[in-house]
Amino acid sequence: MTFSEPHERIHRHIEHIELDFASQDFQLLPDIEQLDLSSKLFGVIRSLNKPYQIGIVTALPKEYAAVKAMLDEPKDYTVPGDPNIYVIGTIPALPGNKKHLIVATLLVKMGNNSAANAATNLLRSFPGVNEVLMVGIAGGIPNPNKPDIHVRLGDVVVSHERGVVQYDMQKITKGEIEVRDISTPPSARMTRLVSLQLNF
Repeated sequence: MTFSEPHERIHRHIEHIELDFASQDFQLLPDIEQLDLSSKLFGVIRSLNKPYQIGIVTALPKEYAAVKAMLDEPKDYTVPGDPNIYVIGTIPALPGNKKHLIVATLLVKMGNNSAANAATNLLRSFPGVNEVLMVGIAGGIPNPNKPDIHVRLGDVVVSHERGVVQYDMQKITKGEIEVRDISTPPSARMTRLVSLQLNF
């Protein structure tokens, strides 16, 4: 499967720009001019990155490798001034021969702060992204009283209305746990798509 024509055109532009900025002529410029051109370059790259609409964040290298393996023609990708290292590619979309343009990154380390930092940089570098998915391996959630609804390691679980719950935002009172998570829930669009799948 090959990338769409706009995708190929975008990356031809980026490769030419990267060559210009790696040239000796650029290195000979005064620092202030290098800074000015670098700022303009970042603006150009952001505009070229606009077609990417779905971002994926992973916490573990094995999760990142699995996401990368799912992409058609994955390409490692960096953005000047952005500490994230990305992989870009496509996955098939329904209906017909459409494709989703995907950008994925791996957290520097696990944790909420690292995830927030990675997502912020992703959204800054890829302004067209309107959905960011946290994808990875989670632990099991046993229910001894109802074995038929056990969540076991290896099960595929898709978030619904609550989304990701921040596990360290809790208050224990009288033997009960009150969740005080204030994380933003999934978008209405994503919740609607999950609901449609669950109704099949």
